[in-house]
Amino acid sequence: MNRLKNRWANRALLCGLLTAITFYTSLRRYLPQSLFSLQLADIPGIGKRMEQRLLAEGVTTMRQLCALTRERMHSIWGGV
Repeated sequence: MNRLKNRWANRALLCGLLTAITFYTSLRRYLPQSLFSLQLADIPGIGKRMEQRLLAEGVTTMRQLCALTRERMHSIWGGV
């Protein structure tokens, strides 16, 4: 009985993993482009002060924000 439970648990885990991979692949394909029409201040966490920091660093559009490297985002955000 334990082997049967393990088999079903493994199948459920594999199914969940495949679903997550498919979702992630879809996000990578469609998400950035769908964000480009937003303003910087439309994003939670980007208030007046953060928007000013982004503008001071030359980031004026969502396209530019999405193109930033992780390291560059870290330097702009500071402690995040």
